[in-house]
Amino acid sequence: MTRVVVSDLRTAGYCVDGAELWFKAHDLNFRDFIKHGLDVEVVRPIGDPFSQRVIAIAEEREG
Repeated sequence: MTRVVVSDLRTAGYCVDGAELWFKAHDLNFRDFIKHGLDVEVVRPIGDPFSQRVIAIAEEREG
C-alpha cells in the first residue's frame, strides 16, 4: 500500500504552510500525516494537481 509521506511534499516543492492549508481544506489531519503518512487511496479521489503530483512522487519512490 503506497503512502504519501512528508518527503514527497518536499520533493514536489510544496511548503509546509501551504500543505497544512491544503490538508485543512480537505478535512485531513496534518499532524497525523506528519507522523504516519497518508494512503494514496485517501488522496486520489481529491484529484487536484496537488494530490496528483504527490501521488506520482510517492508511487515512483515506492517503485
